[in-house]
Amino acid sequence: MTLSSTRLSPAANPAAAAGVPTSSAVRVSMTYANGATRDMTLDSRTVYNTTLIDGFARLVRVGNIVALEAIGTLGGSGTLGVSFTHTNISSSVGISVVVLDALLLDAAPYPRYPGSASVSKRRLSAILGTAPQAFQQVSVWGTL
Repeated sequence: MTLSSTRLSPAANPAAAAGVPTSSAVRVSMTYANGATRDMTLDSRTVYNTTLIDGFARLVRVGNIVALEAIGTLGGSGTLGVSFTHTNISSSVGISVVVLDALLLDAAPYPRYPGSASVSKRRLSAILGTAPQAFQQVSVWGTL
């Protein structure tokens, strides 16, 4: 079983606006001894176990797509499991639902130099001896 992302955020949480996906495509495949692989995602013999993600994620099926979707307002971590009714094979994938606790923004000198990441820049100044006059630059970065 594979997921397009193992870290999700509820759609209403600011972490989603910061780029954390709100859902993840689920794909289940089975490889046989002869090397043949079969997509089992929508097979009627595939059984998904969502009990370890209840409350913060759910499995949704829309047409030919199975996806895991973050729900609620709280984060959490758990496991999505899969087994089959016709064979004694199972698999699981760990997932995390994250919510924004704090967004920290800072500006550092650019271009970077050794130690520049620990220098916080709040004011840009002219660079002496430049013609035409050039100013310092910064790179802005954030941490979720």
